[in-house]
Amino acid sequence: MPLRNPDDLTDRQADSLAAIRRTAGAVWRAYQGKEALRAVFAGDLPQADVTALPDRWCAWAQRSRLEPFVTLGRTIREHRDGILAAIRLGLSNGGVEAATPPSA
Repeated sequence: MPLRNPDDLTDRQADSLAAIRRTAGAVWRAYQGKEALRAVFAGDLPQADVTALPDRWCAWAQRSRLEPFVTLGRTIREHRDGILAAIRLGLSNGGVEAATPPSA
């Protein structure tokens, strides 16, 4: 399933997501974690929420026991100040990534 805003899913994708939700396993927890982190970077939250949410997300990631999320939580904690500054200033490396050819 492509990574999309949940509001933009096709009917088939929404059905697949509903099936994953019913199982309530690690895949569903990972999806919830991905969506919670996406909300931090969406750009439509008040600054106070943006400041608090990464800390809450990192705490969730540690408790999730999903190793990729635990590792990402540590990385976010290490770079928290820079991440918050980038969000506050509206900085993104999306243009650079779009212009960079894929590695061979």
